[in-house]
Amino acid sequence: MKMLNRLQYLFLSLLATGILFTSCKEDTVPFNISPSLTIMEPSGEDITRTTVLLEGTASKDMHNSFIQQVGVQCATNSAFTEDGDLRTIPCSEYSENTLNNPLLIESGYVLRFNGKISGLSPNTRYWVRSYAMSDTLHPDISTAYSPSIVFNTPATSAPSFGDVTLGNPETTSAPIAVQLTDLGSELLTYDDVEPAGYIYRRITNAEQARDLRMRTPGVKTVIKYPDAEGRIDTVLTDLVPGAIYAVRAFAVADGTGYSEIKTFQTQNTSMPAVSVARNTGSQEVGQVNLAADVIAKGSSNITARGFVYSSIVTEPELVGSTVISCDLSGGDAFTASIQNLSVGTTYYVRAYATNNAGTGYSSEVLKITLSGEINAPTVSTISVSLTTSEDETAMNMAEMVGFLASNGGGSVEEVGFELSPEPNMENAEKFHAALDANNMFRAISYQLSAGQTYYIRAFAQNVAGIAYGEVKSVSVPYLQNTVPYVVTSQVEVVSSQIAAFGGYVRNEGGSQITAVGFQVSKNQNMSDPTEYDANLGEEYEFWREIHDLEPNTTYYVRAFAVNATGTGYGSVRAFTTSSEQNVPVVVTQMATPGSTTAELLGFVEYSDGTNVSSVGFEVSTDSTMSQKTVYPGSFEDNMYFYTTAGNLQASTKYYVRAFAVNAVGTGYGDIISFTTLEPETSTPSEDDNPYPTQGVKGQRKTKTVKRK
Repeated sequence: MKMLNRLQYLFLSLLATGILFTSCKEDTVPFNISPSLTIMEPSGEDITRTTVLLEGTASKDMHNSFIQQVGVQCATNSAFTEDGDLRTIPCSEYSENTLNNPLLIESGYVLRFNGKISGLSPNTRYWVRSYAMSDTLHPDISTAYSPSIVFNTPATSAPSFGDVTLGNPETTSAPIAVQLTDLGSELLTYDDVEPAGYIYRRITNAEQARDLRMRTPGVKTVIKYPDAEGRIDTVLTDLVPGAIYAVRAFAVADGTGYSEIKTFQTQNTSMPAVSVARNTGSQEVGQVNLAADVIAKGSSNITARGFVYSSIVTEPELVGSTVISCDLSGGDAFTASIQNLSVGTTYYVRAYATNNAGTGYSSEVLKITLSGEINAPTVSTISVSLTTSEDETAMNMAEMVGFLASNGGGSVEEVGFELSPEPNMENAEKFHAALDANNMFRAISYQLSAGQTYYIRAFAQNVAGIAYGEVKSVSVPYLQNTVPYVVTSQVEVVSSQIAAFGGYVRNEGGSQITAVGFQVSKNQNMSDPTEYDANLGEEYEFWREIHDLEPNTTYYVRAFAVNATGTGYGSVRAFTTSSEQNVPVVVTQMATPGSTTAELLGFVEYSDGTNVSSVGFEVSTDSTMSQKTVYPGSFEDNMYFYTTAGNLQASTKYYVRAFAVNAVGTGYGDIISFTTLEPETSTPSEDDNPYPTQGVKGQRKTKTVKRK
């Protein structure tokens, strides 16, 4: 800002007033040592249609002098009278030595001030002057004025602002707001403002706060357009903790307008401070590259840094969010790539850094919503490792590892592996897995057969389809010339005389299995066992149920398998049969109805060691079997029995249950239902006509029931 030629020196002070008061009220004119005042000619950028920004100085070279207020006055006449639209504006105060300037002006101090006068009329001449007041209680006798200068408000100008409002600054951010009061022309709207926002920079002295323009070196710019009411609200971010900043709003329409300058200081912190995460883009669908900077390390060295993100938590932290760690090399800047994000999903991202005092997060959350076409995932089969062992619990095991290189832009619904004995992956068995933080996934296949080659591939699926990794193979070797490795897998006591056993072969031992079964003994050392054979299943499993055990007796059982080398045994397991005998276990097998009869079939599953004395069926039209007819049954063999229920009503629903009686009591099967058929009918012939001379025409038809 240039000085008017006639004001290139300090103006003489006008009035001298004192601030040393005595107890005598008659001393109405205090002793005063007047300051020297200047006012600078406003530049074109400082004058709009309705506002003017003014600057000046007040200096004092003698001791014991106070300035309680400095400011500027503006009027439409040189006499600064009320009829000239007089305006008196106290100004903001800045000192060359400190921003928190005391009003006491000591020897050698210069107080700089600036002030904004609003509400001026366009295309009008104004006179302005600065003033300094040493006693606000007696302004009429304690105020000094500078000589006045003259300026004209233009008919059109740059935009102008109201007062800048600062919120409470935090460690790395500060909220700020301002109102556009005039756009510089009646023909403009808020949509014509291009651009607008705030300029700010870190300062260390008052002179830096005075020189704050868009062209000033080191100034940072935040673009923020006004809302429908002309308000510009934003948050200044990536500030240094404990630093002092100067800030002002700007707007460009027909010209560039500035608001008043405000200063603030951010809070200090012992934790690290990091900048807001930046999205630096990516060429891959479902991927984004991030960057951030360490603004301040805090009270100790940084031990960790990186990014946290979530699609659910709007302010993600280390706990409860996905964490991407970055190394500590490379200076204050750090970068990372987040993969496998879903198209159309909004993610919330914050940078973080940790030291001994705690973790600091970026002051604002970066919101990312990816667009694009969702494709099938990209997946790799990383490795397949085989483990064989004589230990029953770990033999013939394959660990499979896969990697999700890309989700294709869609949320991955499923990852895992397919394992097949065929190279073309037919009849493959699926193993589901879960992604870890590095997009790896793992699964284990147990009970692989010796001598078999298996083919394995990773897979991943999203809404666009399923993708496979390359096929890898692994061959399980035989343990040559050994007896089979067998597991006694299951023992279940069914009743006082019945138990069920299970087993399987983990390894054939180098030759074909020729027999499998179980040995049962009353002795733990398996001396004098009873042997029961079984059938070997496709998965090398086998089972057997035996019915000739004694009640309330402890037995020992082990599975066995035989190959060309010999017999291999599983571990010995103990079980005890029940001490109480039970009624027979009966099954109501089926009912085949006729019109008035039904063929009924049932069987005795077991009778718990006691002979069945009688069997039969109960038939009722009531599902509760409260009124029933009992039909004795006959055994077809040792288990199945049958009977024919007669004298039933045609087209009627019946309920039936089988029963069997032993020494303990009666056991019943489940109740099943059947419906008898409709009555069978026949048409009488001429031979059946009681009036043969009249024929059959016109005679009433009679219904007859065929009897079996």
